[in-house]
Amino acid sequence: MIQRLLPVEGIALAFEAIALTKSPLKRARDHFMFSLFYLTGLRTFEATAVDMSTLRRSLSGQRWLMVHSKRNKRREVPIAEALYEELRRYRVAFGLSEEVMPGEETPLLMAANAKRKRASNSTVLKAMIDIMGRAALLAQAQQQPELAQRLSEATTHWLRHSCFSHLAQATGDLVMVRSLAGHARLDTTSRYLHAEAGLLHDQVSKSLTTPSSLAKKT
Repeated sequence: MIQRLLPVEGIALAFEAIALTKSPLKRARDHFMFSLFYLTGLRTFEATAVDMSTLRRSLSGQRWLMVHSKRNKRREVPIAEALYEELRRYRVAFGLSEEVMPGEETPLLMAANAKRKRASNSTVLKAMIDIMGRAALLAQAQQQPELAQRLSEATTHWLRHSCFSHLAQATGDLVMVRSLAGHARLDTTSRYLHAEAGLLHDQVSKSLTTPSSLAKKT
């Protein structure tokens, strides 16, 4: 079972931390970046390697992002309308038009300055650790030490696990999750189909009972 993932409460605190970022460019980039990793499950190197022009729109109006994964395998990742709206706001913050232009060479993930340069893997990882650290402080302030500990350990890859775990729990469709993840084997994907430990404990306690051994005999 996958352990390196965040509950939805942790995701929400990360966005709270991002909203408190002083730099407008960094705030816009980080909000889009966090949304991108959580809503697509992309690996760090998959996201940093592509340009915005890699986005395409199908005849049905759906948007997809073409990425190259492990062993240079190509796959298309669905881009939800909500994520595309985040992309629009991110582009405007960096002085770009709302819509991606054909053949545009702007990197999908940019450094948090006005130069529009590609963010490196290390830049993304460092930014993500900073976000998680600030979210951990918020959790600590809310007297949630366990969540604070998880956030303090989280990295970009935790969002990949969180994406697939939450999607598997919501849909129960491992074939769909496997397609999104780009896994070669379904048993790899099956690790994400599990109940949260706390919920599992509560449901077992409420649903399964036996006669009390302390009941008075008549």
